Amino acid sequence: MLVKVRFGETQKYVKVAQTEEGYEDYNTFLQKVIEKLGLPLQTELHVTDESGTEVDADVYEELLKAGNLIIHVSTEKSTELLVSDTSSSVASDSSDATVILDRNNVYKRTHIKRESANEHPDKQLFGEECREAISLLKHSTDVSVVKDKMMATFQYRQTLVQDQQNSATVLDVFPRFLDIPGLIDQDFTMMFGEEVSGRFLAKWPTYFKPRLLADCKNRTSNEHVEELLSAQQNSNESGWDSDLSIILLLVHLLPPTSKGHKKSAKISSYQAVKHVARYLKIGASVEAFLGSLEPGQPFLLCVGEHKNNIQRFYVIIDKKAIPCKAQTSLAAFDELFKAHFIFSVNYHESLNSFYTFIQTTVFNIDLGSTKESPRVKELRARLFHTNI
Repeated sequence: MLVKVRFGETQKYVKVAQTEEGYEDYNTFLQKVIEKLGLPLQTELHVTDESGTEVDADVYEELLKAGNLIIHVSTEKSTELLVSDTSSSVASDSSDATVILDRNNVYKRTHIKRESANEHPDKQLFGEECREAISLLKHSTDVSVVKDKMMATFQYRQTLVQDQQNSATVLDVFPRFLDIPGLIDQDFTMMFGEEVSGRFLAKWPTYFKPRLLADCKNRTSNEHVEELLSAQQNSNESGWDSDLSIILLLVHLLPPTSKGHKKSAKISSYQAVKHVARYLKIGASVEAFLGSLEPGQPFLLCVGEHKNNIQRFYVIIDKKAIPCKAQTSLAAFDELFKAHFIFSVNYHESLNSFYTFIQTTVFNIDLGSTKESPRVKELRARLFHTNI
């Protein structure tokens, strides 16, 4: 479940974890709100329902199930309240935050203030306005209009992708993902904010890449690991470039584990790599390639003259090719990871530890509330204690 957070002129999303026992506990959620908003740890959170009545931990889960919980975070005496129904919002200038939770299958109208510093449409569209925007999206040739309307229909699109019965139709309803690069990153940024969205590209090259390379050299190797390591010295003309090679080395450091299911045999790290990235020689038919696929989780299709000289990148999902805005393998992988979130897709079973590490350790998303394998925890500890 996604939580929309309003803090002054800032808009962010917080993820509410759900387990077999129910939703994450009240205090954990409030702590995540504090961290997301960058508030002091001692900040007091005043929780109210839609009527402004104070809510305590006892009714927290009931309100989550009702999908209409409003959490009001006040850092000053003045207040701001956004109501999650058809009534108008009441607000005053303050450093307050209001958090609105909507169930995945609840479609309600939410009144949101426009960002004064942004011409992009912060207002989310619903009902007839939303239908008109979706119709316009399919025919407009103005890229700026497409991006604006995609922003304005973000909340509806998230409702759609989180509904398991309709999630597979999102690319039919919003086909501009297939011809306008950059929409994956735009949705992810709306979901988590610019700072989180930029973490992988900011932290991976300078912090994680050299530490992973050093860690690999101290581990037991094999021919596949050696092939990926050789890309760092540009000595392997038939292999991937140095950036993608390091990412794929992470698969070998966090190999697939057996789930104990007789029907699903454990696959090797070498086989799992194919679920991250595949190569297609330039000139070959992308359409024919798509036609040969079985339905499955997203992966990166790299099209080029050689594996270490790629001209185009695509995120493949639902047997459809979404063109990446990225011009480098590193930025293309960034879009691949983000696609899992904006399309609400589970990680491939063989890559669960691999993607969980990227999520919790690099992006720092839901660290502490996401289940991690012992290997993920051990690798994070090793890297954080490695001196480069």
